[in-house]
Amino acid sequence: MKNYLSAFLLVFLFPLCGPDRAALAQAPPAPSPSADRASAVQERPAGDVGRLLGLTENENNPEALRGLAAGSDPASVARVALMYLTGNGAGENRAKAYELARAPAEKGDPVGQYVLARILQAGDVVPADLDAAWRLYHLAANSGHAGAQFEVGRIYAGAPPSEENKSLARQWFSLAAENGDPQAALDLAFIYYDGDGVPRDKALAFKWFQAAADGGLAQAQFNLANMLYLGDGAPEDKAAAVRWYRSAAGLGHAKARYNLSLMYKNGDSVAADPGTSLGYLRAAAEQGHPRAEYDLALALSSGDGVPVDRDEAVRLLLLAADQGLPQAQLIAYHIFREGESPEDRARAVDYLRKSAGQGETEALYTLGLLTLAGEAGDPAAGGQNSGEKTRGPSEADLAEAFRLVGLAAEGGLPNARFVLGLLYYSGRGVAENKAEAAGQYRLAAELGHADAMLNLASMLDSGDGVPEDKEEALRWGLQAAELGGAEAQFGVGLHYESGAGGGRDPAEALRWYRLAADQGHPAAEYRAGRMLFNGDGVPRDEEAGLRYLADSAGRGHPDAMFSLGSLRHLSEDAESKAEGLKLVRAAAEAGHAEAQNYLGLAYFKGDGVKKSAAQALKYYRQAADNGSAMARFNLALCYLDGQGVKKDAREGLRLLRASAEEGLAPAENTLGLMYLEGATVAADPAEARKWFGLAAERGHPDALFNLGRLLQAGEGAPRDHRAAYDLFVKAGSLGHAEAQFSLGLMRYAGLGAELDKTEAFRWFLMAAQAGHPRAQYNAGLMLSVGEGVPTDGLGGLEWYRLAAAQGHPEAGYNLAVVLDEGRLVPEDDAEAVKWYRQAADLGHPGAQLNLAVMYQEGEGVPKNLAQAVKYYQMAAGQGLATAQYNLGLMYARGLGVGRNVGQAKKYLRMAADQGHPEAGNVLNSL
Repeated sequence: MKNYLSAFLLVFLFPLCGPDRAALAQAPPAPSPSADRASAVQERPAGDVGRLLGLTENENNPEALRGLAAGSDPASVARVALMYLTGNGAGENRAKAYELARAPAEKGDPVGQYVLARILQAGDVVPADLDAAWRLYHLAANSGHAGAQFEVGRIYAGAPPSEENKSLARQWFSLAAENGDPQAALDLAFIYYDGDGVPRDKALAFKWFQAAADGGLAQAQFNLANMLYLGDGAPEDKAAAVRWYRSAAGLGHAKARYNLSLMYKNGDSVAADPGTSLGYLRAAAEQGHPRAEYDLALALSSGDGVPVDRDEAVRLLLLAADQGLPQAQLIAYHIFREGESPEDRARAVDYLRKSAGQGETEALYTLGLLTLAGEAGDPAAGGQNSGEKTRGPSEADLAEAFRLVGLAAEGGLPNARFVLGLLYYSGRGVAENKAEAAGQYRLAAELGHADAMLNLASMLDSGDGVPEDKEEALRWGLQAAELGGAEAQFGVGLHYESGAGGGRDPAEALRWYRLAADQGHPAAEYRAGRMLFNGDGVPRDEEAGLRYLADSAGRGHPDAMFSLGSLRHLSEDAESKAEGLKLVRAAAEAGHAEAQNYLGLAYFKGDGVKKSAAQALKYYRQAADNGSAMARFNLALCYLDGQGVKKDAREGLRLLRASAEEGLAPAENTLGLMYLEGATVAADPAEARKWFGLAAERGHPDALFNLGRLLQAGEGAPRDHRAAYDLFVKAGSLGHAEAQFSLGLMRYAGLGAELDKTEAFRWFLMAAQAGHPRAQYNAGLMLSVGEGVPTDGLGGLEWYRLAAAQGHPEAGYNLAVVLDEGRLVPEDDAEAVKWYRQAADLGHPGAQLNLAVMYQEGEGVPKNLAQAVKYYQMAAGQGLATAQYNLGLMYARGLGVGRNVGQAKKYLRMAADQGHPEAGNVLNSL
């Protein structure tokens, strides 16, 4: 403990010495008669006895007095009794004093009566008899004995307070004082200084302090010095004040010595003399003067004019604290608060409570914080009272914390104002009152409290409990930022990035972010990195952006770890991809919902990790628990499709609805589809339209298209081609290929908008370029025939080829026809067969017919009558008359199939019924 305390003092003692000592140096403490009254009624000094009794030098001679005692003179015997009582001129012997005083007292000698009264009052020689003592004091007092008059005054002063008792006390003190009793003069001075039963009269108090001071009483000399120093009851005379302080100090008065130490230290009314100052300070401290102990501790801890001795500093400080000096008690709290034992921590809180009890502002504030944390509650109020941490503050603790912090705030402490604002804002210990919270923040902010400026700015920015005022919010934020606080600089950056309170200014936002980032503020590093990497309103600088993101991620900022990690994960480089996923995982483990969802997707797809539905579900659930609507949506899809988990339509629908109700557009769109299609829920076009509408309002392309499709079809609402067209335009402008294709169809047919084939081609082309196969086919067709655009057969052929590659049967057929006939490009029967076969297998009747012919003739493919029959059958089944006719011939002649006249007639009749010109003649010939 000793070594710890020694090191601690320099930190916690020295900062307190400035203001406290400066205040005392301006003026020594004013007289405090009430506080000092006890010292005025102590046992009368033995050296004063002879003078008070009017003894001559010879009579005060001990040998002479003993001789007198041998005689029978009552006055002489009484004087010897007093000598034995006080030990003045003979060894103290109170029993002897009692024996000698009895006879003179009985004979009416006032000195004997006084001595006997003292002994009967004390009860240390004979049993105490206060009534007898009172009678004797009164008799002696009436005989003019000053000491007895003083004692009678004391008795009245100590009686139950009443105007009569106060008046009698004052009368007897006046008589004693007039008779030269300095103690009575001192008490009388206090009466007039305090106005205790009389009108306050400082001039009269000064007179009697003067008399008591002249009588050699140190306390009177000290108070007289105070009044002269301050010009209190007498003209200011600091030179005289110094003389009386010195006199009192010479008599051992600790307060006088302390005041002189301050005066010599600061050159106040005397020449500055650090050595003399230190001498007086040490003397006062050795007498136990708490402020002297405190100041000497400060000097010893800092080496101010003395060698550093922190052990001694701690000793003196604790002495001052134990005597009730609030400043010392506060530092004693700091000394013991980090102690190793519960006893030390409990002692620390006890010191703090005592300091706060005396109104020490810092102590009130600190005790309030401890009570708020549940570490120093008041047991009387039902709280905790130890240095040990508890489970948290009780309601009584919170109310007490609010009271303590409020007192500290009234003392002008900015930190207390700030905490008071926090308490009003959160409703802890007081009813929630955000307007009052803002008021407290404003008071603290006006005192220069940066965090209060920030909180006030935040409330003004959002209109939280106060009228929204973004301009004033920015002003307070700027004040805090200009004080150099990284958090404030970050907040100002947010203001300028969002444009709140003064117009959006990305460059200015970046400047403030960089200032905060230079102080290692992770969120500012992240924002600066993101702006630079994306070129968000500032010149793009990917290298600097990545550097800021890396710094922020290195400090554990989850957003930065996720952003940087997801960027690296997109890399083709395996090492970079793995490193990126490592950062994403770190962000996920830090509770970053978006990172958790991202990691779930990675496991779901096996992207950079081994595919695992179980792991995907684990991270989806973590993200969902952290509030990610997207993760809930992904979980919903897993349950609905039975991917990685047992299919559970009810749970899937619950999760889907939850994420949709949170406003997630993909979930709203999916729920709309379920109501449209009657999947898991009963089909309800109106409900589908509702959910599509919500997602469409958020600009979700699929929802815009789906809502347009409902309006176009008249499902859930009256058919409205114009409204559908407008929705398709919005979706198409967002790159939705299906909407672009639908727009092409509508402009081609003049539905919802004016017929315009050129505009139709434009939309088809947009969708085609996005890979939409039907749009590619339509674009190819319009180019091939020159509809809406100039004819471009080769351009059309390329779009046919792209659409055919995606399995579009019409495109494949048209491509095959061009290759088969050698139009636009050289004839290529083999390539034609390839595309005929694809279109045929996709059900295109013309392709089936042409492929059958090529198999029958052996064009582009080895002749194969069985294959020819197969494709004729497919085309015939789709009602193609030529295929029916050719198949009838194959059956009639037994080509590629066994000869079967019945089947031949069947197909020939089908062809004839469709008007095939030759089918009827062949049928009649069979």
